Amino acid sequence: MYTLIGNHDAAYKNTIDVNSPTLLLGEYPNIKVFDKPATWQLFGVDVDFIPWICKDNEDEINTFIKNSKSKVCFGHFELAGFEMDRGNVCLEGMDRSILSKYDLVLSGHFHHKSSDGQIVYVGSPGEMTWADYGDKRGFHILDLNDLSLEFYENPHKMFHKIIYDDTQETIESVQEKDFDQYKDKMVKVIVTNKTNPYMFDIFFDKLYQSTPLDVSIVEDFIDYSEISEDDVVDEAEDTMTILDKYIDGLETSLDSMKLKNLMREIYNEAQSLEV
Repeated sequence: MYTLIGNHDAAYKNTIDVNSPTLLLGEYPNIKVFDKPATWQLFGVDVDFIPWICKDNEDEINTFIKNSKSKVCFGHFELAGFEMDRGNVCLEGMDRSILSKYDLVLSGHFHHKSSDGQIVYVGSPGEMTWADYGDKRGFHILDLNDLSLEFYENPHKMFHKIIYDDTQETIESVQEKDFDQYKDKMVKVIVTNKTNPYMFDIFFDKLYQSTPLDVSIVEDFIDYSEISEDDVVDEAEDTMTILDKYIDGLETSLDSMKLKNLMREIYNEAQSLEV
């Protein structure tokens, strides 16, 4: 197993010298932890491993990349212009041109799977927050002969949304619903029509009997009768979009871009604490 240091592995922001993988995994002979940039041969192919870049190692890593002869790179990069999660683009970060010498770059860090053809954010293997809802998760297999990637989607979903509309149901149909798929899952119920309190109670009694991990209720009385659930998800604005629009509407002398980035940092930190 080969692993490299990411930003959440390190104890400090300006250095990765103190990190949990080296502390917890460093003693195992079958696990190689890359806490410094290095070239490693995999199946006869030279591959660069680049850990999280911070103030302490930035010059060392830039020099390493400049002098490297490898065509493949694994790293944990924060690159401007890529989506951190769906619809949430990183506005500040490294310029991707620093990695232009490689034929293929595979990176962690951003949860959303994306690619510009040369740089591939592989995405997280599973859902971790509501920002991941409806976004594909899984793992890849890399063929080092032709640098092709094969994606295997994770069929297990942690976050689920249910649209509740009792004008489309009967008490009998609610009683017959199977909620077993929501066992140990995070569930958000979007209530579009609630005209029968008794049916509403039956619905939630059935839902809670399936022992979901958490249930939240959203009152939303927009008419979804002609809109599919996927369309509802696609058209819904995420938290950061709402915050960005709010900041754009403020009358302030502050730099709106810096304010948006600050809010992103606070939001991502809050999401990490929630997990």
